[in-house]
Amino acid sequence: MKKFLLALLVPAVFATGCSSGGSTFDIQVSPTKELEKVYGYYPSIEVDIIGASDEDAMRLKPYPIEKYFEKDNPVRTYLNPVKFKFSESDLSNKVLHSSDPLFKEWVDSDISYIVMIANLPYSDPEMKENDPRKYFYKVPKGFFSMSPDIYVKIGATGLVRTTMEGARAERPEAPKSTDELPKTLDLKCVSEKGKSTMECKEKKEPLPGGVEQ
Repeated sequence: MKKFLLALLVPAVFATGCSSGGSTFDIQVSPTKELEKVYGYYPSIEVDIIGASDEDAMRLKPYPIEKYFEKDNPVRTYLNPVKFKFSESDLSNKVLHSSDPLFKEWVDSDISYIVMIANLPYSDPEMKENDPRKYFYKVPKGFFSMSPDIYVKIGATGLVRTTMEGARAERPEAPKSTDELPKTLDLKCVSEKGKSTMECKEKKEPLPGGVEQ
């Protein structure tokens, strides 16, 4: 009886693996406090996420990033990336979910790599083949290919794989609340006859009927 049940279970398990439709994982991109330390502010940054074949990945390795991010660049148009944008006014984490229609389309087309490219203001001619502003992730193949989520941080010179905890620890500081910001007071100053000093009080909104508080 046990052998019969095992014979039924094994095909069912493999069927589940086959029906998974490929690798399943979310991709999170987050800026870091390091950007402000290096540049003195948070620069505007674009990060593209691309589902790439072996051939696409091979061509992208040496392709100049400055050229890639030129307006209407045909390579960028052809690759149809997911585009994330970060700026001083938008430092929130961005997530590409595995349920996204384009992500599912990539997996169904049997992509080999997830490629990420950032237009960071960095250039080193000696690192043309291994530009740190590009990140290549080899997509796992085969049964049970549910992978851990990918966390990538934007450092001052490139993209770096990290963990959920690492991304959280290096997240930019939240803007100060309005309670912590300096307040501008509207003062009403009155001088008394015979005195060189003035007495100033905060001017308040008048009560109904035009009477000052």
